[in-house]
Amino acid sequence: MTEDELSDAFEIYESRNASGAITYFNLPQDIIENTRRAFNPDPTSPTGYPAGEEPTGRYIAPASQPGCIALFTFDCGTPEQLWVRGPWFSRWDLKFKKRFPIGGRATFDIDFEMLNAFNNTNFNPNFNPGSGNTIFQVTSGYTDINTTFDPGGRLGQIVTRSPGRLLKAESRASRGSLLTSCQPPATATGYLLARRRPRKVPGPVNA
Repeated sequence: MTEDELSDAFEIYESRNASGAITYFNLPQDIIENTRRAFNPDPTSPTGYPAGEEPTGRYIAPASQPGCIALFTFDCGTPEQLWVRGPWFSRWDLKFKKRFPIGGRATFDIDFEMLNAFNNTNFNPNFNPGSGNTIFQVTSGYTDINTTFDPGGRLGQIVTRSPGRLLKAESRASRGSLLTSCQPPATATGYLLARRRPRKVPGPVNA
């Protein structure tokens, strides 16, 4: 099996057991089963594997093989690294916006936003060849709770803003007599500061 063939096979596969429980894997069952066999050698067997458990067909094998023990990279003709292309990361975000004039330069905007609109699950790939029962088993999907508060599923939100009100607030603040803090509408961010020019104080008068 070449690297290109391995990349083509590295997808998401669904498996159901007798009770109906669903498990996801990144490789088909024939590659997984033969990879387990390749990582389970038997030095006392003439073939290097337990009788009837020799790997066949497509599989990933360790660097050391029957008849060759790898002490350094390339000793047994195996590549130093394998580069595998994982499944596509698919996510569609949609946004609909409408602006309403409400007099003068003031407007009112309303946005309807839908993140991951098609509710696609992006599984985290798992590439861990070995002899265990959970090799290549997918156990999690994409989330980003700490940075963007994204649970990975479909999200919807409604955003409103009124840029015209922000301009009026800036005008009122510029006419203040002291250092003035003006808080814009709740849907805007930040704040505006305005300071009146310092008043000239006459110097001392000589008698």
